[in-house]
Amino acid sequence: VYQPMLMEYFTYEELKAIKRQVMQQHCSNRSWSSAADVLKGLNLWSHAEELHKAFKYSDHEKTED
Repeated sequence: VYQPMLMEYFTYEELKAIKRQVMQQHCSNRSWSSAADVLKGLNLWSHAEELHKAFKYSDHEKTED
């Protein structure tokens, strides 16, 4: 739900910086219950990055027409 909105209002570099900050806060303030939680979070982030690239590419294609 939030991914398209994030990609609309933040650049790819800003999203990467936000990711780093969130990961630092989570790792310092809370111990992960299991490695599966970490992998799940990273998988969701990877999916968001892929969507961002796809939307960015499709938006670029629209402007060339």
